[in-house]
Amino acid sequence: MMELPALAGNVTLAWNPIADPTITGYNIYFWLRGSNATNRVSIGNATSVTISNLVAGATYCFAATTCDASGLQSPFSGDIAFTMPFPPTVSIVTPVYNQQNINGALAATGKATDNSVVSAVFYALNGSSWTAAATTNHWTNWSANLNLTPGTNLIQAYAVDFYGNCSTTNTVRFVYLVCQPLTVQIVGRGSINPNYTNGTPLAVNENYTVSAYPRSGFAFTNWTDGAGNRLTNRATLCFTMLTNLALRANFVDVTKPTLNIVNPSPYFTKQSTNNTFTVTGKASDNVAVGTVYYQLNGSGWTIATTTNNWTNWTANLTLTPGTNALQAYAMDTSGNVSATNTASVQYVVFQPLNVQVCGLGVPDPKWGGINPNYTNGSLLVINQNYTLSAYARSGFMFTNWTDRTGRVLTNRSALQFTMHTNLALTANFVDITRPTLSIVSPASNLRVSNAVFVVTGKASDNAAVGTVYYSLNGMLWTAATTTNNWTNWMAGVTLLPGTNMVRAYAADTSGNTSHTNSSTINLAVPPPAFATLGPATYGNDRYTFLVSGAVGYKYRVQASTDLVSWVSLQTNITPFTFVETNAGRFNQRFYRSIFNP
Repeated sequence: MMELPALAGNVTLAWNPIADPTITGYNIYFWLRGSNATNRVSIGNATSVTISNLVAGATYCFAATTCDASGLQSPFSGDIAFTMPFPPTVSIVTPVYNQQNINGALAATGKATDNSVVSAVFYALNGSSWTAAATTNHWTNWSANLNLTPGTNLIQAYAVDFYGNCSTTNTVRFVYLVCQPLTVQIVGRGSINPNYTNGTPLAVNENYTVSAYPRSGFAFTNWTDGAGNRLTNRATLCFTMLTNLALRANFVDVTKPTLNIVNPSPYFTKQSTNNTFTVTGKASDNVAVGTVYYQLNGSGWTIATTTNNWTNWTANLTLTPGTNALQAYAMDTSGNVSATNTASVQYVVFQPLNVQVCGLGVPDPKWGGINPNYTNGSLLVINQNYTLSAYARSGFMFTNWTDRTGRVLTNRSALQFTMHTNLALTANFVDITRPTLSIVSPASNLRVSNAVFVVTGKASDNAAVGTVYYSLNGMLWTAATTTNNWTNWMAGVTLLPGTNMVRAYAADTSGNTSHTNSSTINLAVPPPAFATLGPATYGNDRYTFLVSGAVGYKYRVQASTDLVSWVSLQTNITPFTFVETNAGRFNQRFYRSIFNP
């Protein structure tokens, strides 16, 4: 039995085949020394085999057999044993972890071992390429000269043995300490921790943290470098120290200034009879007030004046008649703006107001009234707001308010208006009450014998009757006459024989109409009103004769064949000629004419 080394956990066995036609293949057995040969590899007619995944440092035994056609096996050779080599080990002796150096050159040292032979040690500084170290005693000790960079440096090293096995890589971090002063400036009101404001020396390429804290009324905005480049908006800054590094912590004022208007008081309206007024006030801030602005009646913001850095300020106003609205605010030197305060000054100027109460365009208080009663040229304050309410008297209704030009201002009874010079208002009312009318003569069913009759009556209204209209027997409506504004009225009519109907109604000056009244008059037919029939002529199956009677009265022609049943044929005003076109159809024909009342 013999021991052989193997590489990377693998071993390859090879042999010369036996010139024997009876051998059909080979079987290879391998096992850990001291265990059973239970692992078999059949390789057929191959002359070599590679065994993989062997454990380093362990000893394996091998045996080979041949197979003939009948499957019988016979030993091929003796056992072979070998031991797998271990990977090498390496250590870094100097520098040690977190060692601080004040020199830029350093000699790194270390040790390397192997169960066979170490062939090389490689090192790298700060991620640079791998470089071979040096040794004088076959790598029992090794060394490397390093050129450090300021700050944290990283050295790595590993060893390789004769068979190419590599050790694990060792790593050591250490510091090349180079200190430089840090410049930190605070802009605004605040502080930093740690306090690096006095040129504190820090190690170059080392990482540090500094935090900013604003004072009351201020807010931290950002960290910037010496060139003004923004580094972060967070209060805590993580930075790597560099030569000539400058940092700036920036704070801003976030507190609004305050402003008060002293005169006029903001709690009530100041009254003035002069058109000039001087406003006074106060302003303050946690740093400094920059300016105070004011405006009057929305005319635009103007800078006020001060003699003591805005502790007190003033503004001269030119007022307009009525209420003047004042606004003011302060701005500090950081651009913060106070709340806008307001106050008012009333410049009192009186002018008379002209108010009328009208119906149908005619001033007359009987139509209605107003409250307050400004109808007597009351003096009101220019540009002051007022309210007038109109109320209608019984039988009337309010319609609208109009101005001097007749323009409708509102249909509501309450009018809100602003007083100005030469203001004229009119409250307009309409009459909604019907007039009344009565027919005095004739009394109903009056019987008369004269065709000419004078109808009389009375009419009244809450305002004024405009006209009385009458109609006889359904004829067109005609205006009656009066001599006393329709308190009494009359109308001459010509009656027809029989019952006559007279109707009448009144219309007031607002267009309201009364109910229509009516009465009847019976005109008795005088004796000459009896009808007479003239001589009848017959021709072409027609009877023709003249009907006579009282002039202007109606008569009806009737016909009968037996003097019992009569049929009306024609009604007309006498005298008229009657023609019977169907006379030839009857053997005998009787005619008569009767008064038609």
